[in-house]
Amino acid sequence: MDTGFRNLTLHTRWLIGLLIANMSLEFLSACSSWLQLQVLTTVGAAQEMVDTATLLLGLVALLFLVAQIATLVVFAVWIVRAHRNLPDLGAEDLDVTPGWALGWFFVPIAFYWKPYQAMRTLLQASRDARRWKLEDVPWWLPAWWTLWTISNLLGQVYLRFMMGTFGKASDIEMAQLDIVSGAIGTVLSGFAILLVARIWSAQRAQRLARASQGPVSQLSMPVAP
Repeated sequence: MDTGFRNLTLHTRWLIGLLIANMSLEFLSACSSWLQLQVLTTVGAAQEMVDTATLLLGLVALLFLVAQIATLVVFAVWIVRAHRNLPDLGAEDLDVTPGWALGWFFVPIAFYWKPYQAMRTLLQASRDARRWKLEDVPWWLPAWWTLWTISNLLGQVYLRFMMGTFGKASDIEMAQLDIVSGAIGTVLSGFAILLVARIWSAQRAQRLARASQGPVSQLSMPVAP
């Protein structure tokens, strides 16, 4: 397996760009849902207003779906490649492999905590590969994961309502759920941008520091008799 260090600058820029797009669309979705809610709760609102608000919400939802799929694919590749950089930085005894750092996101039940542990290890080892277990965990990492979990649960609730598993929800209730989901998603994307940027910045700094030290001179190596 190729364990060489990969330059993720371009990949990181693309990912951050997609996350910014997601954050913008999440915010726009919350605003569109709020507009729809205002129309739905207005007595005697014209049908044209209701149709326009619904059309706007549907368009935003379509754009968000496309952006989210692209972001998930790029983020998945980024996670694996970022983890593969850790051994080259000098990290040892890592508690997760690059493959499982991504794979845990797809394991039922375990995806509520194992991916967080993998991302925590990635952040710690990216900051100090040789002493990664001693690295502190910044407050925004568990905050990011808490919001991710809440967002995931809200998505499950939304899907159950759409399928009728939880009964039939009114348009007003769905709009309220959309507003909450959009607000959380906006902040979540912001934390994800911070996470990605900090990890790659730390990896690049460690790589440059190691490169500046240069290879160990053969003159300093013991010579066998």
